[in-house]
Amino acid sequence: MNSPDSFEQALGLHARGQVADAERLYQDFLDQEPEHPDALHLRGMALYALNRLDEAEDSVRAAILQAPGRADFHANLGVVLKHAGKHQDAITSLSQALVLEPDFPGCTNNLASTYLEMGRVNDAEEVLKRLAVTHPEYAEGRNNLGVLLMKKGDLVEAERQLQAAVELKHDYLDALVNLGRAYSRRSKYGEAAEVLYRASQLDTASTEILRDLSDALCNDGQKDEAMSVMERALAIAPDSLDNLVSIGNVYQMRGDFDAAEQHYRAVLGRDPANVRANNNLGTILLRRNDQKAALQAFAAALEQDPNFVEALFNFANASQQLGDLNTAERYYREALAHRPELFWANRYLSAIYRVRGQLDKMRGALERWLAYEPDSPTAAHLLAAAVGNKSAPARASDEYIREEFDAFADQFDETLARLEYRTPEMLTELVAKTVDLQGNDADILDAGCGTGLCGPYLQNLSSSIIGVDLSKNMLQRAEDRGVYSELVEDELVAFMRSRPSSFDLIVSADTLVYFGPLEDVIEGAKCCLRPGGFLAFSLERSDSSLKEGYVLTHSGRYAHDFDYVAECSIAAGFVILAEKHATLRVEGETQVDGILVVAQLREEAGA
Repeated sequence: MNSPDSFEQALGLHARGQVADAERLYQDFLDQEPEHPDALHLRGMALYALNRLDEAEDSVRAAILQAPGRADFHANLGVVLKHAGKHQDAITSLSQALVLEPDFPGCTNNLASTYLEMGRVNDAEEVLKRLAVTHPEYAEGRNNLGVLLMKKGDLVEAERQLQAAVELKHDYLDALVNLGRAYSRRSKYGEAAEVLYRASQLDTASTEILRDLSDALCNDGQKDEAMSVMERALAIAPDSLDNLVSIGNVYQMRGDFDAAEQHYRAVLGRDPANVRANNNLGTILLRRNDQKAALQAFAAALEQDPNFVEALFNFANASQQLGDLNTAERYYREALAHRPELFWANRYLSAIYRVRGQLDKMRGALERWLAYEPDSPTAAHLLAAAVGNKSAPARASDEYIREEFDAFADQFDETLARLEYRTPEMLTELVAKTVDLQGNDADILDAGCGTGLCGPYLQNLSSSIIGVDLSKNMLQRAEDRGVYSELVEDELVAFMRSRPSSFDLIVSADTLVYFGPLEDVIEGAKCCLRPGGFLAFSLERSDSSLKEGYVLTHSGRYAHDFDYVAECSIAAGFVILAEKHATLRVEGETQVDGILVVAQLREEAGA
C-alpha cells in the first residue's frame, strides 16, 4: 500500500469513528513521511480520542513545529492539554490560536471552559459574553454562558442565553437539559418538563435526563406522570441507586412518606454513604418532627459532599426548628454562598433576624431575595413589613397569599404542630360554648380554610361545610380530610359577596390577620350570613393602642386593637357575644398573643 492511499484510508476510518484503526494507518503513513503536518495533527487527535493524552500532545506539537501558523493545530493542542489537566499550557495554546485566527468561535469557547475548570469564573464570563456579541449565532457559546450564569445565580440571564441556544439548534441536547434545569431553578416546572421531555426523546438511554424530568413533573403537580417516567428509567437501569432515590422522591411528593423512606433506606443498605439518600431521608424525618435524627442524616450527606446545597439548607432548617439559630444562620449562609438565588435560605434567615430583632439584617436578607426574584410577591410583602408602616399595604395581596401558602401547603400542618398552634380547636370550642345552631343542618363557611384544620371540629356542628381559600395546594390538602361538602378557590371577600344570605356560621381561623382594615371583610361576612347568623374569627392582638386600629408586623401579618375590631363589628350590625385573649402559637420563645371573637348578626341587620 503506498503512502497517499494509507493517509486517505486513515481519514475515512477516522470520519467513521474507527479511531484505533485510523491511528495505526496515520502512523504507517508517517513512517514514510514523518514531517507531514496534517498526518501528525490528525494522529494526535486520534490518540486524544483514545485517551492517550501524552502521545497526543507530542504528535500535535510535532505538527505545530512543521506548520506553526495553523490556528487549528494550536486550538486542538489546547483541547488536549486541557483534558490532560495542564490548564495554563492549554490557555497559552488556545490564546495563540486566537492570535492567528481571532474569528474562531470554537477556540474561544474552549478558552472559556478552560478558565472555568481553573476556577477563573470572571475570566470565563468575560470571554463567553464577548463571544455572544461577536458570534450570537454560536449555540455552544450561548449554552456555556447560560451554564456559567446559572452557577453564579443569575438565573434570568442564564435562561435567556439557554433559550437562545435551543432556538439556534432545536436538537441541541445539552442546551435542552440545561434549559430544563434553569427553568426548574426558577420554579417554572411546566416549562422545565416540556424541554426535558424533548431531551429525553433525543437521548432515550439517559436515566439522568429522566430523573430531571420526573422532578419537574412532580413539582408541577403531575405526580402520576413522574412515576411513569421513573418506571422508564428503572427499566433502562434496574440496579441504579439514583433511580431508586428518585422514585422515593416521587412517593414523598405524593405524600406516601413510608414508601419514600423505604426506598431511601434500601439505597442506604447498599450504599450507606449515598448523599442524596441520606439527605432525602433527613427530609422525611424532618416532616415527622424528628429533628435530631434528621440532623444526623444531613450530616452524613455533608460528610461525603460538604458543598451539597440541599443538605446545607436542610441542616440549617432542622437546626432552626430545634432553636439553634446560630448554627442555622451559618448553614443558610453556606448554602447561599453556593447558590445565591436560593430564596428559601434568605426567607428563613430573615425570620431568624426578625426573632432576634436584627431588622437591618432582616431587610438585607429580603432585599437579596428580591434581587434574584424581583417579581416575588412574598419577598415584596415581607420587605414592606420589615421596612415599617409607611410602606405597608392595606392588606396582603392575593398573589402573596397564593405564593406563600402554595409553597407551604405540604408542610403546613407539621409546621404549625411545632409552633403549638391550637387556634382552630380554641376557636371552635368558643363557638360551641357561645352559639346555638339549633340542630345539625346549619350551613357553615370555613373562611380561609387552608388545609382544613378547622374541618374536623366543625364537623361536629354541621354536615354542610364549605371551605374557601386562595391557595390551590392548601385546598388539595383540605380535600384529603373528606369533611367538606364544597371547596372553592377564591378571594374571601369576593366569595362572600357572591353568596348572599347563604350561611348560618362563618369561622375564620388566622385569615383576617392578612387584612389591615377589617371593614370590607366584615361587610362581606354580613352579606353572606343569614339574619341572626354568627361570625367567629381570630386575630393577632397588638400590645398597645393603635391610631388606625391595626399594624403590619414584621412577620408579615397584621395585629389589631380590640376596640377597633369591636367598632367595625358593631358598625356592620354585629353584636359581640364572646371575646377571649389566647396564645395562638409560640415562635421561638415568644408567645403570639391573639384575640378570639364570636359575634352575631342582628336580625334587622341582614343583607
